[in-house]
Parts: sequence; C-alpha cells; structure tokens
Amino acid sequence: MFPKTKTVSTNKSGSLSRFKNLHTVLLGLPEKQGRIAMSLIVMTLVLFVTLVLPAWAFGFAIGVVSVFMVRELGHMYRGKLPAVPVLLIIFSAFCLFFIRNESGVGHLFILYLIAVVSMSDSGAYIVGKRIGKRPLMKTVSPGKTIEGAIAGVLSGTLISGFFFSIAGQSLMLGLLSGLIISVSAVAGDLYESKLKRTVGVKDSGTVLLHQGGLLDRYDSYLFAAPLLALPLFILSLL
Repeated sequence: MFPKTKTVSTNKSGSLSRFKNLHTVLLGLPEKQGRIAMSLIVMTLVLFVTLVLPAWAFGFAIGVVSVFMVRELGHMYRGKLPAVPVLLIIFSAFCLFFIRNESGVGHLFILYLIAVVSMSDSGAYIVGKRIGKRPLMKTVSPGKTIEGAIAGVLSGTLISGFFFSIAGQSLMLGLLSGLIISVSAVAGDLYESKLKRTVGVKDSGTVLLHQGGLLDRYDSYLFAAPLLALPLFILSLL
C-alpha cells in the first residue's frame, strides 16, 4: 500500500471554491434579499474601482466590463451584434474613462454620476412597485410606470441639487444637471428594454444572478455618461 498523499489546494482553486459557495448562497436567497445582496456586492466593487484604483486601472476595468456587455448582446441576438447598441456601450464606457481621468476630481464626478443614477433607479423602482399604475411605455417595458419614472427623475434631481449645494456650487445648476442625468438614465433603461423586447428575453444575462446581466445594471449610463462628459469636455477646451 502506498501512503496517502495529502492534497494541498492552490489559492486559485480556493478562490474558485469560495466564489462557487457565494454563488450558491446568493441563488438560495429569496428574490428580494438576493437583489439587495447582489446590489451591495456590485456597489462595493464599483466604489473600490472608482476610489482605490488609479484612472488607468479604472479604464481597464470599464473596458473589460464593456467586452462582457457586448458578449451579452451577442448571446441575446444569437451571434449577431447590432451596431448601434455596441457603439453606445463603447462610447459611454470611453466617456466614463474620460470623466474619471479628470485631474484630481475625476473620481468625485464618477461618484456624483453613480449617486444620481442610483437614486433615480431606486426611486423609480420603489414608487413604481408600490403605487405605479399607469404604464410608461407598455409595448417596450410593461413593468415601468409613469409614477415610477417621475419619482426616479425627482429623486435624481434632488440628490444632485444636494451635492451641488454642499460643494458650494449653484443649486439651480445642480438641479438642472440632475434632471438631465435622471431623464437620460430612464431613457437608457427604456432603450435596453426595447433591445430585450426585440429578441424576446427578460434579462441580458445571468452573471448578476437576481439582477440579470451586466447590461441590465449598466443601461442607465448609456446616455447619462456621455451627457456628463460633454460639459466637462467643453470646459477642458476653454
């Protein structure tokens, strides 16, 4: 009999095992708790990439995410890549990198954008679920309501005004900026819903478990990121 050899797990296999365990735990949660847990995980990763990593690493991370979103589109369209959505993903990702690369304050602009879009999305979801009755665009996204969209836009606008105020900037400019970003976030959400409706799928993917695919979480930035990058670009030329 040969002596039994002791198996030593590598760091890679240990990390993979921990990921699988996390995956199993998240899948076993009820939908509501699963959505909350996944939101916290995603937000933690986003804040780490935005606040801790340098601008080039942020750009690299956004590039990787963009590749996966384009891949999700390919699966949705059964191997075909629609030109306009792909270009929107690439352009908006470039705009995010441009914003982050603003000398000294880029990370603050990214946090501002995340805060406004997140408040807009949350306000629309909560109010739409609780009191939403009138469909916003029934043929595109039956679950979205006018009440939810209004609440989302108001939430994003108000949080933007708050940030501008504590930064000592014009309140009216903050409200206007928040209004534009919030409306564009709703438009991005609807645009992605239309893409999914065209091919008859509910989610762009499954990588985020209870929240669908990466594009399902990113859609609000498709138009919001370019609209924030535009005035920054203009100011950089002056």
